[in-house]
Amino acid sequence: MGLSVRDETHYAYVHGLSLGFTRVAGHEVPLDTDGEPLYFQAVLTGPADYYDQSLPKP
Repeated sequence: MGLSVRDETHYAYVHGLSLGFTRVAGHEVPLDTDGEPLYFQAVLTGPADYYDQSLPKP
């Protein structure tokens, strides 16, 4: 579809889908070799323009 995932440290998001993912966990969870949780802990869904403020300025 031509969409790309933006990874901003502990959070990832996809412009145009308004989905945000986080692996930040406040409790004991299995960790990957990079020390981060193996699975996403939360998914945010928002309106179509939710991530517009984080788009690069023209």
